Amino acid sequence: MERRRGDGVGDPRGHAQRDFADVFPAVVLPRPDPRGRRGAASGFVQWFGGVWRDEKSFLRSSRVDAGNFFPIYPEFVFKPGEFSDLLRDRQGCVVGRQLADLYGFKVGDRLPIRGTIYPGNWEFNIRAIL
Repeated sequence: MERRRGDGVGDPRGHAQRDFADVFPAVVLPRPDPRGRRGAASGFVQWFGGVWRDEKSFLRSSRVDAGNFFPIYPEFVFKPGEFSDLLRDRQGCVVGRQLADLYGFKVGDRLPIRGTIYPGNWEFNIRAIL
C-alpha cells in the first residue's frame, strides 16, 4: 500500500464546511465526463469518535461513503481487491498504517469500538490498511 502525498499547491479539490459542524460536506473534484463535459464528485466526512480498549485508546474515526469519498482522493491507493471488499462489507473499515503498526491490526481483523458520539458497541471488519 502506498499513500502519495502532495503539497496542495494547484490542488483542484475544493472544500466547503460549516465552522461548527461534525459533518464536512461538498468535497469537489473536477472529473471528466465521457461526453467531454466537466463533472464533479462529492463526498463527506462525518466525525464518529470511539474508544477501542479503554479511554487511552481513543480512535479518531470518521464515517465516509467509500464509493464516493476515496475516488476523490487518489493519494489513497488500495491493494488489489481491497476497495471492492470494502464496498461489499457494510461493517468494513479502513485503518491508517501508523495505527495498524501501533496496535498490530491486520486486514481481516475485527475491530470493536465503543462509540463516544454515537453510543453503543460497534464492530468493524478491517478491509484495508492505508
